[in-house]
Amino acid sequence: MVILVRSLFNFNLKLSPLDVALARTRSHAHMSQAPLLTLVVESAADPDARAMLHALENVGISREIARVIPLGALTTDARATRERGLAALTFGRCATPTLFANDVALGGVKEVEAMGRTLELTRAVLGEAGEVGDAEREGGSAVVVGRFEPPACLREPAEEEWDDPMRGVSTSRSLMGRSRSTRADAFEKEERKSTSDETHTASTSKVKRDPRGTLNPCGKSDAVTLVAPKHPVDAAGYLKSAFAVVENLHTDTSTGLVDYVAVGRDAQFAEFENVTQSFRAIRLDEGELADENARKAFLLNVYNVAVKHAYVKFGVPKSTSSRVKFYRNVGYVIGNDFFTLDDIEHGLLRSNAATPSAMFSKRHFKSTDRRLRFALSHLDPRIHFALNCGANSCPPIRAYGAEKVDAQLDIAARAFLDGSVEVALPKIQMSKILRWYACDFGATPEEVLRRVAPFLRDDPRKAIEDALADGRVARKLKISYAHYDWGTNAGKCKSFSL
Repeated sequence: MVILVRSLFNFNLKLSPLDVALARTRSHAHMSQAPLLTLVVESAADPDARAMLHALENVGISREIARVIPLGALTTDARATRERGLAALTFGRCATPTLFANDVALGGVKEVEAMGRTLELTRAVLGEAGEVGDAEREGGSAVVVGRFEPPACLREPAEEEWDDPMRGVSTSRSLMGRSRSTRADAFEKEERKSTSDETHTASTSKVKRDPRGTLNPCGKSDAVTLVAPKHPVDAAGYLKSAFAVVENLHTDTSTGLVDYVAVGRDAQFAEFENVTQSFRAIRLDEGELADENARKAFLLNVYNVAVKHAYVKFGVPKSTSSRVKFYRNVGYVIGNDFFTLDDIEHGLLRSNAATPSAMFSKRHFKSTDRRLRFALSHLDPRIHFALNCGANSCPPIRAYGAEKVDAQLDIAARAFLDGSVEVALPKIQMSKILRWYACDFGATPEEVLRRVAPFLRDDPRKAIEDALADGRVARKLKISYAHYDWGTNAGKCKSFSL
């Protein structure tokens, strides 16, 4: 099987820092005709194929952009020809699976997984195929140089080389969810758009008074030219993965605690901070983010990475009052507006609902607030199983995709509720998240349980549904809420301060 990830550059296109990182892992509006990344395995059914794809996903490379060509689906002659070519590239030691960057073999599953635990795989995938020229680094047009013509053994087979043409299509769908012809059509469509598409740029005078809690403050120069990533949802997801790589390098394997002071001193964290500047050029109601599902995924990714970013930049809150100040003051400038963590969660994701602690206000943003137009029109309570505020009792952090966010939120809800809801009728214990945000799930405890039950395993789900169906049993239910652990994974860190 061969997976081809194509680079889609326009040689006169100005790219954002995030696009430079994502360009070889994501489809952009302009395409080079040769693959940069190739994965060779025996067949799509090989579990090592999925292990390799998982390792790539961990560094921000989505399997959705992969093209799949199983060697086992080729004709005898085509396979023999390709195996000879692969053997030549690996000095006669070609085995499956093997990952190639252009014609350079990076290794098998064990090697790639080991590389994925550091930035080696990211560097190999983003750097092997070519460099970004000085013009792009200086803010001019991006110039990409390098090898773009792969050897024949790493190119996609022609139709006549497939032993069964439909076998290749079904294999492709099994690993990436689409057929080869569908992808080709998409590439052609993007090419037709290339002559008229323009990357959104924003030239802005230096912001004189960025709020003190700004994680991506305006640059030091008097004028900063910013370029928005073409795919902001994946860009934010990539930042999550990039931060996780640096965080893992400074995690004590015996305790699981992170040295956030060391993270802040790491040169790779400085690179991470630089690319967050691209958020300032993103418009929350334009391009990909005009779609509310995409905006939801983007905001989930931004929120989750912002919390960890703030731990390094401003410190970790360790008291109730400092946590309140943390969420109310820390955030990113996105477009021309500053959004705190509370703004993202309550104003945008919760459709402008008030914070649980609000005593009088029913809305987060006032009706005159210009940011109100970016709020989601529909409150999806599943976001509470995707947002990670940094506490130990929070749901785990995942990267969410524009097209997959609905299914991903279902998975997140099932995982969190299945591990936190305990049913021993008439007693039911749940996370305090369902107490604080009960109004997002229903007007009464019974309505909340009805929203929660479908995400549970068969036995607890059936027990709750049967109890709710019997009015006498429902009235006797005793709901309690588990202790919420506000501790964090911070080892060495500074205390929160602005």
